[in-house]
Amino acid sequence: MSRIGLKLVLTAVAVVAGVEAIQAFAAESNSFIDLYTIEGKDTIDSYSDIIVIRNNSNSTLDSIRLMLSPEIASSFYLDKFSIKSIGPNGNATVSIQMFGNPNRDVYGELTGYDGKVVVMP
Repeated sequence: MSRIGLKLVLTAVAVVAGVEAIQAFAAESNSFIDLYTIEGKDTIDSYSDIIVIRNNSNSTLDSIRLMLSPEIASSFYLDKFSIKSIGPNGNATVSIQMFGNPNRDVYGELTGYDGKVVVMP
């Protein structure tokens, strides 16, 4: 049986000097953005799913970037790699799907996938 464990991860990237400033920005980002699948989970466990990015703040989020970790980048793809903006208390959706057929080991058994979907506000 195959196993898919793609974790949704919010990564804050700020163009500021100093580790403390980046950590503060990361903590702030986690408080106003929610990530989950269309079913309300924080892990993708199928070959095709929809990711919801929810803006819980009262201001618009601009230039949100998405990427797949290297472990899954050649097996899965996103229908969008950036979102221009998400309005106050709004959300955006992104589809993730697998390229082709699932991988199989030498015995013909389906192999699992582990990786991350990274969202950078």
